[in-house]
Amino acid sequence: NIIANNYVGTNASGTAAVPNGTNEYQNHHGVQIQNSNTTTVNRNVLSGNIGAGIKLQDQNNAVTITGNMIGTSPDGLNPIGNRAVGVWAVNSQNII
Repeated sequence: NIIANNYVGTNASGTAAVPNGTNEYQNHHGVQIQNSNTTTVNRNVLSGNIGAGIKLQDQNNAVTITGNMIGTSPDGLNPIGNRAVGVWAVNSQNII
């Protein structure tokens, strides 16, 4: 699985938040990976989400998270925070 070159939680230019839900308890994360064999999350803008930018749940396999802008604009100069944390690992054993 490859998740690459997406803007999640922002407008098309990545300059303003467009939240993908209304309540952080309803799994409105930018990317949620659960029980996946191998997943790469690369070169995404994960900002402005109601939940976390990336959530790893029960993930004990290979997940590679590289080159993402989490909680910022695409150029990294302006904050567009996620309401929860940038990366949330629950019962996961990964190196980020």
